[in-house]
Amino acid sequence: MLQRRDTIRAVLRTRFGLPFCGLVSTAVTLLLGGCAYRLAPAVPASEDQIQIVDSAPSHYLLRVNTDTTYEVPVPNDGRVTFTVPWHRSSCGVYLFGKIEVGGDSDPLQQWQIRVMSNGREVRKLSLRELAQLPADAAGYRLLTMHP
Repeated sequence: MLQRRDTIRAVLRTRFGLPFCGLVSTAVTLLLGGCAYRLAPAVPASEDQIQIVDSAPSHYLLRVNTDTTYEVPVPNDGRVTFTVPWHRSSCGVYLFGKIEVGGDSDPLQQWQIRVMSNGREVRKLSLRELAQLPADAAGYRLLTMHP
């Protein structure tokens, strides 16, 4: 009986030893590796500048929707400066600390500027889209309005 048990152990060790160890180590890594959360650094408050390019820019009103919603009238030269509050992206979720699997929302993609005319929305863009607009020499983002 003792010889048979030793023989079974020897067969298991030689035939299944390496794959079994690999399987066990992979399972342990998956179970203990888990997910990691990364908190993005805070971005301080800043001011953005936009210029409404139109023959009559003062007919427009900017509705800025960030943490709060407020309205900014557009002057005759079309140049408006508004405040972007400090913000932080949400936690990113990473598998094994390397593979991104979730989280990480972007406030600049969610926050919006709406260009209003006579109480009607004529243009809407996120702050991320605003940053992609061309800028003039003074740093104002140029938003051309079409009739």
